[in-house]
Amino acid sequence: MFDPEDFAKLGHRMVQNPCGFADSRTAISRAYYSAFLTAKRHLGLHFQWPKTAEIHDQIQMLFVNCNSDSIKAIGRKLNDLRGKRNDADYDLHARGVDRHDAQLQLGIAQGVIDELNRLSISPAEWDPIINEMKIYAKLTGGKFRIK
Repeated sequence: MFDPEDFAKLGHRMVQNPCGFADSRTAISRAYYSAFLTAKRHLGLHFQWPKTAEIHDQIQMLFVNCNSDSIKAIGRKLNDLRGKRNDADYDLHARGVDRHDAQLQLGIAQGVIDELNRLSISPAEWDPIINEMKIYAKLTGGKFRIK
């Protein structure tokens, strides 16, 4: 099975040496996907995902609607990373897509990954988060599919 953290490693390799905008833009994109796919993997034991772009919003919303500020922050960071990815991938005139910005986004993504990995190995911390997410999911009237 593919490890989403490999996208982060690729991004880091792309910005290790002086690089051009294609490298930094690609690294920003890989930063988002490394964090997003890590979140998807950890939540995938509990939720079924649509095979549409809606999955990006759904995962972010599960985190943002938790009570804990640190869990909400994961959702906000995923949302911010996605915005930067969209700029890097689609906006030819975007600012904030150079090597420095790519390194910053890779650092943010790694922080999200590290926190998700830390939480998921601690049932005492992870299980209440998942339960809270399931409660939120039920309140949305079928928007989320719980396993």
